Order: sequence, then C-alpha cells, then structure tokens
Amino acid sequence: MKYKHFRKWSNPFIWAALLWMTVIFLFSARPGPESSMDSAWVGMLILRLVRPGFSALPKAEQLRMADSISFIVRKCAHATEYAILSGLIWNALKGSFPISIKRRAFLAWGFTVLYAISDEIHQMFVPGRSCELRDVLIDAAGALAGLLICIFLHSRKSESS
Repeated sequence: MKYKHFRKWSNPFIWAALLWMTVIFLFSARPGPESSMDSAWVGMLILRLVRPGFSALPKAEQLRMADSISFIVRKCAHATEYAILSGLIWNALKGSFPISIKRRAFLAWGFTVLYAISDEIHQMFVPGRSCELRDVLIDAAGALAGLLICIFLHSRKSESS
C-alpha cells in the first residue's frame, strides 16, 4: 500500500502520547514556587473531599494541612503522569507495530523511563526546580504500574474473546 507509513502515524494513541508528553513538559517548565502552589491547590482539593469540616477550618490551618501532604501529592502526580504515558505508548505500539506483548511492554517502559530522565534533566534548568533520581525511580514505578494495568486489561479482553 502506498500510504503504509501514514497509517502508522494515524494511530490516535501516538498523538495522545505526544500531547501528554507536552503536558508533562509544560508542568515541568513551571518554576518551583508555581509548582508548589499547584501542589498546595491539589492538596486543598483532596482534603476538602476526604476530611469532614476542612472548609470550616481557618485558612492558615487549611494551608498548613495542605502543605503537610504536598510531598505525597507531588510524588503521586509523578507516578500517575508516567503511568498514563506508558499506557498511551503501549497502545500506540499495539496499534502500529506487530510485536509481542513482552516486547511492547519493554519498549513502552523503556521509552517512558527515558522521557522521565530527560524531564528531570530539563528541570535542572528551571528556576526553583531540581533533577532528582528519586523522581525518576517514582516515574519508572508509575510507568510499570500503568503497563501492568494495560497487560491485565489486555489479558481480560483476550479471555473474553
């Protein structure tokens, strides 16, 4: 077929993965104070949902509580964004290249981890941000979790077919 290579690029998961990588890059480009404010906002949202009476507390107490969970919020965000990326890459490979499940998982995980490394290096050049090996490890674990979910869903789909 004349447009065989175009069909591979028409896979929506490829475009979704590229878009998601752009979102990750843009979040990483935010200076440290802005990123901290994002985390505090998410922390406040979570606390409003899970802690009864949170909204009635004084603002200073709300901020103190949100700050106390900001580390967990940030690390969960790392894991989640890379779980999503690995799932998108898994599906992009699934729809574009006829390869085994193991190879697809390895390639998706490897590419996601390489992107996580490049993202941490990028953060070295952003004011108030740093390059952390711990974050790469969290990202890699998140990517693995995303792939395990994809493999589980794939196996369930195969069983029902």
